[in-house]
Amino acid sequence: MLGSLRPMVGKLASQPIESDEAAELVPLCIEVERVVVAARMMAARVVDSDHWKARGFRSAAAWMAAEAGTPVGPAIAAMETLRLLDDLPATATAFREGRLSLAQVSEIADVASEWPATEQQLLDAAEVMSLNQLREECRRVKAAAVTDADDRYRRLRKGRYLRSWTDRDGAVRLSARLTPDEGGRLLAEIDARCGEMERDARAGGWYEGHDAHRADALVDLTRTAAGGDDRPAGPAAMVHVFVDYEALVRGHTVEGEHCEIPGIGPIPVSVARRMANDSILKVILTKGIEISAVAHAGRNIRAHQRSALEARDPRCIVPGCEMRRGLQIDHLGPYVETRYTSVGGLARLCRWHHYLKSHCGYTYRGGPGGWEWVPPERPTDPPTTGRGS
Repeated sequence: MLGSLRPMVGKLASQPIESDEAAELVPLCIEVERVVVAARMMAARVVDSDHWKARGFRSAAAWMAAEAGTPVGPAIAAMETLRLLDDLPATATAFREGRLSLAQVSEIADVASEWPATEQQLLDAAEVMSLNQLREECRRVKAAAVTDADDRYRRLRKGRYLRSWTDRDGAVRLSARLTPDEGGRLLAEIDARCGEMERDARAGGWYEGHDAHRADALVDLTRTAAGGDDRPAGPAAMVHVFVDYEALVRGHTVEGEHCEIPGIGPIPVSVARRMANDSILKVILTKGIEISAVAHAGRNIRAHQRSALEARDPRCIVPGCEMRRGLQIDHLGPYVETRYTSVGGLARLCRWHHYLKSHCGYTYRGGPGGWEWVPPERPTDPPTTGRGS
């Protein structure tokens, strides 16, 4: 089969076909793709567990994803859908014959596995509806099937999840499924914080768009205690950053050095330095791949120092900036270089000015009542912020 497909694809690249021929080829390729997906999943399901366990995988889905070079999450969901088809023969047949996509089958199986009487109704709908329309129809059918509101809520909560992955640019992406009350509470808190941030951003001239500040608000939830702006005494979460000491002191990596969050991906050394400014440090001494010693260096900024800073710097120390909310503590010189933390070497900056100092070469000098904001010798343009929006 591949022996005939590969030359055909190569021919398409070098000898474009007519529009009418292409229009006939696309549906055929879609059907072939659907059949191949079904075959791949069915084959992966019957592979003996010893095969993928011996290769270090936790499940057939994880092994299949690795072989295909695709994310594990969708593979797990696909294998779960295949399991549901054991009790849905009509849907299983349509899937094997290439009449339904995996996405369509997943929507139908999610409903029909609990209410088998709806299977044919949803299969008929799939023939004439787009995927989005089919999803809406599945929601309507499910809502009509669950007449007990409490039972429906329990079903929603049972299906809750939070998934994360790293995209091709190295950014962390999130997907969540929550009950309406829990999701509503989370979104209300995010939107309230976002509103405050947007007002500050517009006043300061660094507005970057609603979606960007909404993301900032979500991150801000991890920095502050619920229901207030006071930070907890200890870290609410631990993020490990592995960075070569020489790179941390130098400020950048060279070939053969690393600076990364394990399981997430590489980060700039400047970001690692900023994270080290207010953290609990663990120093791990390695020799090759062997860990030879671990030492806990403690928290850089003590509670009494934080209180003194809050009293000394009630607003961002940059002249002309009146931001009071969401201030971040900055080391004038990176802790990894000074190895010493004193109130005199700390200051509180708003998010925007902290970003400029950490990533764009800006700095400050002076002290209370006489702070100066110093631009870099060769300015690095900050990102477009929609000033005046």
